[in-house]
Amino acid sequence: MSVLLVLTLLSVGVVARTLTSQRQIKTNQDFNAGLGGADAGVSDALFQLDQGQSATFTNTGGAGKSTFSYSATQVDANTYTIASKGTVNGVTHQVVATAIRDLRFDYSIFAVTSIDFNGQCKGTPVGSMGSSGSINTNGNGTCALRYDCYLPGHGPCPPASQNGNILNQTDPQPDPVVPTSGTQACPAGGSFPATVNGLAGTPFVCSTAGQTVSFQSTTTVTNGPVVIYVTTGTVDPGCVTINSGGTAVNFQLYVVPSETWTWNGSCRTNLTGGIYAPHASVTVNGGKFDMKGALVLNQLRINGVPNSSFSDPTLNSVVVTNWRISSYHEAPSTCTSNC
Repeated sequence: MSVLLVLTLLSVGVVARTLTSQRQIKTNQDFNAGLGGADAGVSDALFQLDQGQSATFTNTGGAGKSTFSYSATQVDANTYTIASKGTVNGVTHQVVATAIRDLRFDYSIFAVTSIDFNGQCKGTPVGSMGSSGSINTNGNGTCALRYDCYLPGHGPCPPASQNGNILNQTDPQPDPVVPTSGTQACPAGGSFPATVNGLAGTPFVCSTAGQTVSFQSTTTVTNGPVVIYVTTGTVDPGCVTINSGGTAVNFQLYVVPSETWTWNGSCRTNLTGGIYAPHASVTVNGGKFDMKGALVLNQLRINGVPNSSFSDPTLNSVVVTNWRISSYHEAPSTCTSNC
């Protein structure tokens, strides 16, 4: 009798262990399946962002046997943190992702090869700058230059006032992508009139070989932004005043060819806007360039006192890509913050 009792107890134990193992296997299967639901939530959040969401938002939905729920928390205008949970049979699996948009003008000044401030350099002429090559301040005074360490994810920053080499970031710039439809024709001879109608951002495309794109001594922007692409020929942006009193986002000049621009002598260039010319080399002598906006160039050398502030936050609205995931990791399902 006692033997039968022992065998019965052993059998019960084996059955219990088997049932426990089966439940654990099923829980693991549901947990793994929940990852697909969590990923579906991230994908839905990206879709919602591409449709123009501009504040923190939440959503729920289903993907196969899984349901998802997520919150997308706005960090800034171009960054969101997405916490997404997928659930299968009551078992949850959570992931946390960071969604960003790449900016066209993510620095006040970016030069592929080099940036040089040469001579008396005082004040804070530049909000942030970077180069794939070198950044130097030479001569007397300090520029109080702030560079790429101030951008999200960079740092730590050294003292604000620097003379000599300043840290760089490798970030070669691609050629501008010229739109193939929904454009305006370049003005005859490449000469833009004194008042340029941007048609709410409908881009001009100047692509005539041997043509010089030029601007009037005073150029006013209406119905901005004015967006100009130059694919061949040359550009003469010197000795002019463009978009004075406006915001930088309302004048954007994208230049594909290699250019060499020098501002000096008796004339001064005043520009409020963004210039994206990754093959252009620019020299400014004697403070003959006043700019509020941003530059992307191959090389920049400023001899003398910079008269430009460069910084204009309106250019932060000029993005290169749709929303994309820059980081991603799994997180405990109970995590609600700092995951």
